[in-house]
Amino acid sequence: MKCYHGSCQLLTSHVHCHKIVLSMSCDYLRALFQSGMHESFSEVINVPLGWQALNKLIHWFYSGELPKIDPDCRWRNLNSEEQLSQLRPYAELSSLAEFWFLEGVKEESLSVVTSCLSSTSTAASVEFVVFTAQLGQWEMVEAAIGSVAHLYPKLRDSGQLEKLDDDVLNMLRTEYVRYSQHGGRSS
Repeated sequence: MKCYHGSCQLLTSHVHCHKIVLSMSCDYLRALFQSGMHESFSEVINVPLGWQALNKLIHWFYSGELPKIDPDCRWRNLNSEEQLSQLRPYAELSSLAEFWFLEGVKEESLSVVTSCLSSTSTAASVEFVVFTAQLGQWEMVEAAIGSVAHLYPKLRDSGQLEKLDDDVLNMLRTEYVRYSQHGGRSS
């Protein structure tokens, strides 16, 4: 990626932001910049996010809103890998929001994901469960499990659940039992 800022010498993928915007949007970064520590004078802040999540975070810093995913016909026509690549950044942002105390980002991320899950492919939903569990994003894990719980017997028989650890698998079984006890309606 080529940077078009005249004085920039960085060769890695990056974005430029205003420290004042970052400080006003995030208590963690405000404390970092005011701490007087070495990092507070740094020109570069490494952010533990993928590129898509970083772009969404920058959008949030400047606008106060996360970009949404429209679960329309275009969404339903994406293959599983494409859907998963659209959902993962929100899980990453949710994880970062806990660490950086980003007010509202965790909730907005969950809202975006939840709005898409009912029209997300089964394969993408199962992979999303695995990914969010690895990040410890349990509200997202529960939401994704809720979207596929009714398919538990089919998923079990097809071997698609082999990637899930025992705790997550137990969550899925529990949700399936709950679903079954309510006559096929989610609770």
